[in-house]
Amino acid sequence: MRERNEALDCRVYARAAAWIAGADRYSERRWRRLETALGIGESSGRDGNQGPADRKTSHRRVTRSKWMG
Repeated sequence: MRERNEALDCRVYARAAAWIAGADRYSERRWRRLETALGIGESSGRDGNQGPADRKTSHRRVTRSKWMG
């Protein structure tokens, strides 16, 4: 018997999905465009100038499932 390792399984699946989608072949320019489109570029806190309190908070409705109890 081995110790369970779901975290590693999820990482492997995510890496495989990224490979299938071609994310491992994205250029640096494409990553910057995606970051800009999502609002997570360098100006959104990566340099440490903007803390969590300064960021806009999005309010989204959370729907809980009763599947599995």
